[in-house]
Amino acid sequence: MLKRLVYLLLLAAFIAFIVVVLKGNKEKIETRQKPPKQLTIPVNVSTIQRELIKDNLVMTGITASFKEVTVMSETQGRVLSMNVELGQKVTAGQVIAVVDEELKVAQFKTAQANLEKAQKDLERFEALLQEKAATEYQVEGARLQVKLAEAQFIIAKRQVEDSKIKSPVSGTIVMKMIETGMMVGPATPVITVADLSQIKVRVNVPEKDIYKLKINQPVEVTFEAIGKQKFNGKIYTISDKADEAHTFIVEVLVPNPQGTIKSGMFATVDFKLTSERNAMLIPRRAIDGSLKTPTVYVAQGNKAIKKEVVLGVEKDTWIEVVSGLNEQDLVIVSGQNNLSENAEIEVLQNK
Repeated sequence: MLKRLVYLLLLAAFIAFIVVVLKGNKEKIETRQKPPKQLTIPVNVSTIQRELIKDNLVMTGITASFKEVTVMSETQGRVLSMNVELGQKVTAGQVIAVVDEELKVAQFKTAQANLEKAQKDLERFEALLQEKAATEYQVEGARLQVKLAEAQFIIAKRQVEDSKIKSPVSGTIVMKMIETGMMVGPATPVITVADLSQIKVRVNVPEKDIYKLKINQPVEVTFEAIGKQKFNGKIYTISDKADEAHTFIVEVLVPNPQGTIKSGMFATVDFKLTSERNAMLIPRRAIDGSLKTPTVYVAQGNKAIKKEVVLGVEKDTWIEVVSGLNEQDLVIVSGQNNLSENAEIEVLQNK
């Protein structure tokens, strides 16, 4: 009886030991499975400021001639003389080069002689027809020969004229492709003539600013190569189609009577916008990410909320927010590099 009692006590003790061990293991497993307590990230915040901002749109562009024409040869042969130099001013109709015309003159004289002969033959046949010594068929044949001779005469005359290459427009020679002694053929580029009495400045304007501009709107243009001199101009054209970067080509026209401005120069265009607006500003350092896809973290209680924003102009260390924030928001200006959506935060200072 005593042995049995001892056996039962040992068994109860063993079972109790097993229960204690299992309970301890369960508590350890539950502890391991519990998510770690989220760390609180210290941050500084700033309120949103309101300020009157005058629209200011200053863009950099490249100058180009108002009009530009590349003169092509319309004949074939060796260049006997080149009558102009790079940078020289020419007038419309001025001979700029002469191509060997000896054979063309000979062909012209032959065509002229054939035309005179055909005309005399026609006159003779018409006289004979009056006397009934020729037939209508012979007269019609003579008339056809006159038409053919006239066509050959026009072609030969044009070939002689084409031997003298002329400028179709007035302007300045900005490119010269041939020299005396070179061979040319039809469609060979000879020179490029540009009208530099007015200069076009091409700038790429972002889509957010394009509706601030109008045709004939006055602008002020400066050129780094020229100095501080300011030139008055106006908007000449505004493209209706954006490029892949969502910018529109705007052409500004600047008078250039003295020829001071050259084609291909860098230019700075001040569009002289006059409108003002009560802009919403945040510190520049509050922007997280790039200016192409800007985001801002906002403190809401002890949480950081990420918001996408649309930015406007910059002013010193501040930047305009066009949309995406409320005026009462507190934007996080430091510590945001360690943040993620809904991260726990502790606001240290309101700057």
